[in-house]
Amino acid sequence: MLAEILHKIAAQEYQEKGDNKYYPRPSLAGPERCIRQMVYWRLGVPATPLPGRGVMVFDDSTWHEQLTDDWIRKSAYGLHSEQMKVTISRQGYQFILHGKIDGILQDMLGKELHLEHKAVSHFSWQEMAKGDPHADMVAQDCMYLDGLREFAPHIDHSLLLIKNKNTAQYLEFVIAYIPKDDLAIVESMLVSGEGIEPVILNREYKGIIEDCFAKFQKIEDCALQGKLPERQYQKDHWRCQYCQYHETCWANYEKEFESLAMGVDLSEIEEICAQYVKASKSFNEAKTSKESLRAQIKKVLEEKHARQGIAGNYIVNDILVPRTEIDKGLIPKAILALCERKAPSERLTVREVKKK
Repeated sequence: MLAEILHKIAAQEYQEKGDNKYYPRPSLAGPERCIRQMVYWRLGVPATPLPGRGVMVFDDSTWHEQLTDDWIRKSAYGLHSEQMKVTISRQGYQFILHGKIDGILQDMLGKELHLEHKAVSHFSWQEMAKGDPHADMVAQDCMYLDGLREFAPHIDHSLLLIKNKNTAQYLEFVIAYIPKDDLAIVESMLVSGEGIEPVILNREYKGIIEDCFAKFQKIEDCALQGKLPERQYQKDHWRCQYCQYHETCWANYEKEFESLAMGVDLSEIEEICAQYVKASKSFNEAKTSKESLRAQIKKVLEEKHARQGIAGNYIVNDILVPRTEIDKGLIPKAILALCERKAPSERLTVREVKKK
């Protein structure tokens, strides 16, 4: 009954709205969102429709934020200026960013600070609870603080409040923005249920808004020139897996792979290769170590636009291996066998050159 139709209704409604147009804005700012994805979006390349369950996940986040606002109003804190519009501009750039703040929080003494609320999955929340907020969130907060200077120049701090959608646990970061230095400082972190004393962090992000404007400008330049920037993430990264441009982005990768250089000098990672070979021989004990080393080797190969090279006594090969995977979007189970397809899979090998 409902379990079969609710997601379909959400997907259909999302498609009918059709108002998900690209334009530079604070919610897209920051270094973590893939720039290649944003160029596709800017160019108007058709994206894979967002599944109904995904639409509901985003919609759930909005409701979590509204629920939190209601709880704040029942506290001794005041909340006002919800969804107030702000604009952010920079000299040297012709575009202006438009955004809406979540609100302004006022304490019992009348002190005000900007409030930004996020509702995230348990996994994301746990990662940030280690004292490492998402850089995109910090950038967005600083954008809003910069925009608020026009209306409320006394507000120079933001409270980034993050709710765990699975456990209803809260996490908050106090963020300062220093305009003259274009500097963000994540001053402290407080986790609900873990005491009332905040953890002092003082993590700095230099040039945070300028970097965002430069990224938006690069997107515009790439779109006007009709070229794509390099991929920001590997194919198996969760950001790639959930990207609506995943199929388009990786469609011609086999041809790209064949054009990569071979025999390049990789002498700077000879020691990493030695550790990788050692980890490969004791796989059960060193799986985590091997994956970390693999990522380092792959990074150097990507920087050199290569798929094969020599690192001292080691030969490094990155090859594409065909594999069969199931396209789950084609299930009914009755025709599951028809859903098998061939797809290339990269396999990195490192072997030591035997000395004669």
